[in-house]
Amino acid sequence: FPSGHSTVGDTTTLLYAMLLPQAYQSLMVSSQQFGLSRNILGVHHPLDVIGARILAYYTTTQTLAGAPNYVFPIPIPGISTFPAYL
Repeated sequence: FPSGHSTVGDTTTLLYAMLLPQAYQSLMVSSQQFGLSRNILGVHHPLDVIGARILAYYTTTQTLAGAPNYVFPIPIPGISTFPAYL
């Protein structure tokens, strides 16, 4: 808990959806289907996928808001400059 694949998929979807707002709805549907595939394949329980989506939303929100007390769980080179691109 949570599903790592779903977390990465949801985070990527959120970033793409912000960059391509005209594709927001289809991206979010694809992200949900990706998460459900983890359940269908039997590699995660439903709450693992729900937890992944919550984690992706929280991480993306805190990172883009530049929250000073938020510690990004995985160090990614260049993530501090990402909000400048938006």
